[in-house]
Amino acid sequence: MKNILILTYWSYPDALIQTYTLPYVRIIRSNLPPGNTIYLLTLEKDASIMKDPMRAKIAQKLEQEGIQWLPFAYQSFGFSAFLLWMFLSLKLSVLILRNRIEVIHCWCTPPGAIGYFLSTVFKRSLILDSYEPHAEAMVENGTWRENSIAFRLLFWLEKKQTQRAAYVIATTEGMQDYAKVKFGIHLNNFFVKPACVDLDLFSEEKIKNSELLAQLGFVNKIVCVYAGKFG
Repeated sequence: MKNILILTYWSYPDALIQTYTLPYVRIIRSNLPPGNTIYLLTLEKDASIMKDPMRAKIAQKLEQEGIQWLPFAYQSFGFSAFLLWMFLSLKLSVLILRNRIEVIHCWCTPPGAIGYFLSTVFKRSLILDSYEPHAEAMVENGTWRENSIAFRLLFWLEKKQTQRAAYVIATTEGMQDYAKVKFGIHLNNFFVKPACVDLDLFSEEKIKNSELLAQLGFVNKIVCVYAGKFG
């Protein structure tokens, strides 16, 4: 049995879960033998989704696909987030041992920080997915300062994750050079996966919602849709 724990830092309704993470999770699940389970952790910014019946409905749908959903309340960086991850570390430790989880698969480096500790303590395989320089990005967009505790801690943990990871999956070849320049680490098991869009769904042949276009003032305009987050 090869159960997998997937850690994310996003909320379940977020486009980064719905259109970016879940499709890959389903591909992973389809390649696992029957009886194996994927445990998916999300951090919910909207408290309403944590309550029944919405939570139960989502959990039931995912369970039918062999995915166990683990939603927890989101906390921004600070003392509250520290307490949250201390609590989650205990919960996840029990989960790893009780359910014989062999692989810890982290989407981006913030959840990779806790994944690093768990994989080290329990000697589990660590996979870094969507590998990117999150700490430096937070400085570039003005959220953190380069001498801040938040930056220095995550930057150090990004190096430790990179050293520990059995496999690193990025969305660009450039991250291989980044790891070499910033951390002095040569990535052996390095892969690049595409971030794609279904061109059949987003085509000129599809009928547009004329009422919505008028409401938003988008009539006869070219509209760009971005599923990530602007700084």
